[in-house]
Amino acid sequence: MFRCLLDEYSNVMPEEVKVLTFLHLKPELSAFLGSPSWMGTNIQVLTWEEASTLVKDINNLPARVLQETGIDLDELKLPWHFVPLIFQVKARCDLEAVSLAVGMAEPLRASLNFALGAGTMYNSFEERKPPAECTGFPLVLMLNDDNSYRKMAWPRTRALYRDNPFCSGNRVEYAARVHSKLGLLAGSLQEVATGVLLKWQNALDCDETQLSYLFLWQALETAALQGFSHRFLEAGTIVDRIAKLIRARGYERDLLLGFASERGRIAHHGSHTESMELYLNVLKIIVERCFSGLALSRRIRDFDSLLRLYNPKAEVVNRADRQNGP
Repeated sequence: MFRCLLDEYSNVMPEEVKVLTFLHLKPELSAFLGSPSWMGTNIQVLTWEEASTLVKDINNLPARVLQETGIDLDELKLPWHFVPLIFQVKARCDLEAVSLAVGMAEPLRASLNFALGAGTMYNSFEERKPPAECTGFPLVLMLNDDNSYRKMAWPRTRALYRDNPFCSGNRVEYAARVHSKLGLLAGSLQEVATGVLLKWQNALDCDETQLSYLFLWQALETAALQGFSHRFLEAGTIVDRIAKLIRARGYERDLLLGFASERGRIAHHGSHTESMELYLNVLKIIVERCFSGLALSRRIRDFDSLLRLYNPKAEVVNRADRQNGP
């Protein structure tokens, strides 16, 4: 039965679909985003005036959301705190369209979070939940051919949205540059760098300390190419590779070993040491250095140069076999 459904789905021809979502950014700063794109697809950044003209009955959206879900969308004050984005994707169904659109939107949100939050320290989880500055998309709308909307989806229905008072045009311009550089990376290097950034963002999206820590450790694993081959990387190998990537000093390598031990305590015993808060903050900064080394520096030019950094004596992987990793 499942195979029949899968075959039927595979035979459906993808259709072009417009998807509308909303980026947590003050609309007056949207111009500093420029003309973003991802994987060759343009991301259309709209003003609220343009959105009101383009999308039918968008002004009735809060009332419809309240009627269908009981969620008071007016509390979000969409026109004051969010920027409308439109993605044009090819999909076989609405669920796939939403997944593709959010997959394209997340690197842009992560770039904004990086511009706003890199180098900063976690505040108390009791004071801020979650720590991310640019919080997840409040809803996703599918646009019909006549630009009416349907199939509303809420990736984060009850996220706590707040404006960052330090968000400025310069910060948004920097975010746009980070997003552009990330999009220009080739092949597997882009996959690695994007994976590191999105796992870092997952950590900031968390409202639970231990889970946030595990996401940050997963970001290190991704930077070390865990999962890029059939060989499982031991913690010591991950530490060695990350130390090379960030040019770690001796004490920083010792810190990385401490991070690995803390990860083991959390994952296997559900406990952590009294150093957890310190580890969390330092680990966050280490992950940011990994991302910068992968995406924003000239030191790593392609996936081959990353492999040579991690294992100078190994032969460079053939282009046809790069997906298998080192």
